[in-house]
Amino acid sequence: MVPFCRACVGAFSIVIAIASAALQATERVDPPDETLAQRGYRLLTTRAYLEPDFDQQTFDELWKTWEEPARTAAEQADRATRRRMAFERYGLDQAVDRPSPAAIQYVPLADASGDEQRLGWAMNCLACHGGKVAGRFVAGAPNSLYALQTLTEEVRATKIRLGKELTHMDRGAMLVPLGGSIGTTNAVVFGKLLLAYRDPELNRVSNRLPPTLLHHDMDAPAWWNTKKKQRLYIDGFAPKSPRALMQFLLIPENGPKEFAGW
Repeated sequence: MVPFCRACVGAFSIVIAIASAALQATERVDPPDETLAQRGYRLLTTRAYLEPDFDQQTFDELWKTWEEPARTAAEQADRATRRRMAFERYGLDQAVDRPSPAAIQYVPLADASGDEQRLGWAMNCLACHGGKVAGRFVAGAPNSLYALQTLTEEVRATKIRLGKELTHMDRGAMLVPLGGSIGTTNAVVFGKLLLAYRDPELNRVSNRLPPTLLHHDMDAPAWWNTKKKQRLYIDGFAPKSPRALMQFLLIPENGPKEFAGW
């Protein structure tokens, strides 16, 4: 999950390594004269490593789940204003380097039919690790405005109303809290739960009881000083290595072959 600006090359070395390793087994042609930071940013904002959480139609209909007076204000607004209201509500930011309705925190996945309403939004790491500093979006800054729990609950309610299939986020949030306050997430517990259903070779193992979970929300740390640290997370929970971040990609759809070479 997440990206970088030129001034933060060292801070993003771990994520760049993850993105590069994930593509070792696939054919690719990198643009000439592309820096490591630029390559990492490109891969993590254009290539989905997770399944889409929702489509464009679902996002456009989220306002119908809002409380008053926000719902009435959205109903009376034009589409552009309504979209801005949704971005503000969930802590999302406009992607200035691509002509896509998807926020920079998500990778847009086009539907084969070309129908924009079926455009998929697949989360990337900027969801938690891309936020505003002095009103300007900065990759690697903690997203102190991200409302993951609210977004997921309202996406699920909208999908049920529209008769759409629920995804791993929709189902998982019924059992595990995603975050109890704006800007924090239950990130470490996500990883513990995902790893509990894998064997040492990362094959899925389903015949296990769920592990003991001690839920605790944490702020995402800034990334630009990561190169100076030996451990990850705001509380120094994990040794610094790409493998410590693999856990967030361990959704059922990803198997051992997706992690070959890591």
